[in-house]
Amino acid sequence: VVKLMKKKGTTIVSIDAAGAGDIICMAGLTAPSIGHTVASTEVTTALPTVELDPPTISMTFGVNDSPLAGRDGTHLTGGRIGDRLFAEAETNLAINVIPRLYKTEKGQRLEPIEEVTIEINEEHVGVVLEALSHRRGEVIDMGPVPRDDGRTRLSLTCPSRGLVAYRCVFSSDTRGTGFMHHAFLTYEKY
Repeated sequence: VVKLMKKKGTTIVSIDAAGAGDIICMAGLTAPSIGHTVASTEVTTALPTVELDPPTISMTFGVNDSPLAGRDGTHLTGGRIGDRLFAEAETNLAINVIPRLYKTEKGQRLEPIEEVTIEINEEHVGVVLEALSHRRGEVIDMGPVPRDDGRTRLSLTCPSRGLVAYRCVFSSDTRGTGFMHHAFLTYEKY
């Protein structure tokens, strides 16, 4: 650590030392990461890191091959966008930037699977099930919503890639009367 800084009002000032509970900025770390322990050289044991859920939505950024490519904007090359994403990932826990799209474990390609819960009117069950089956959704359970006549609850698993941009389709298919919640469940073979 070569420099310590602390916010004072609306400005940032240099300081010589900081203590427990101080929120500071540090300069000089070669590869800082969230969860690293910074201590004097006498301390040889790191603090335990907090285990976070992995990001569940992934996006691929590729070359713009549209007819208008290169006619508008500046610094929009893949390298510049990648640099910006890597810089954001250093301080943002919600972003994990990796050069490939899927997780690989023991030589096997894995993808994130989400648990999906849906409540819809009975007349929309067919169209919702058809749309999710095309998105690799698998029904786990289906039944009536207790104390709500005419409504059906669906429980499914679906790859995260299948849910990208589906919320608008779902809202349209159910005429705005449907409820959908999804959360990360596990990684499974692609």
